[in-house]
Amino acid sequence: MIKYNDLFQKNIAYWGNASQNILKNSSILIAGCGGLGSVVSSNLIRSGIGKLILIDYEQVEISNLNRQIFFEVGDIGDFKTRVTKERLKAINPFCKIEILDTKLSENTDLSSLKFNGVADCLDNYKSRFILEKQLDKNSFLVHGGISLDFGQITTIIHGKSKSLEEIFKGVDSFNNNGILPQIVNIIGSLMSHEIINNLIKKPQLLNRILVFELEDFSINFINLN
Repeated sequence: MIKYNDLFQKNIAYWGNASQNILKNSSILIAGCGGLGSVVSSNLIRSGIGKLILIDYEQVEISNLNRQIFFEVGDIGDFKTRVTKERLKAINPFCKIEILDTKLSENTDLSSLKFNGVADCLDNYKSRFILEKQLDKNSFLVHGGISLDFGQITTIIHGKSKSLEEIFKGVDSFNNNGILPQIVNIIGSLMSHEIINNLIKKPQLLNRILVFELEDFSINFINLN
């Protein structure tokens, strides 16, 4: 039988037992199990997170396969949450995983769920604003968005940053007609690391947005203060 510390020995060698124990005892809600959600959940499960809550109502479609790393042709028609859970458990059996096959709406109530933070891996701002309202004062949200060959990330904490609705008021959604798999992997990986930064109380993107452009490999920061 495998042991937790053996599975994550390389992580522990980098950030130590104290940080690893924080991850082991933390819970993250991942809203959206598509491109970003696949990468974020994969990185968190490989980092040793203790619990994941996956929310998505969609089923796998063939157009998802260019960038949504957990899905294969044989998964088309299956619920994304269920396939994702199966793939994640095969990587890290120590992580507890809950799934909700539901669409976020004004009537959604997540108050019964216990989580330290939220990964916003959604593809529209209406749902993002609804999700943000579910945060309590002790939780954080790491927002990620992608379109074409660029993406953005920021950390939201009530009382310490502007809200998503303040930052993106009037924005409808990204253009998702074209998305490169490379930008999904980059933004999803940066999101997962910022989630860990928040868990160990060292967020790097509080009150600023990181924007990455794949065409020229440029990284820019937008200050929100």
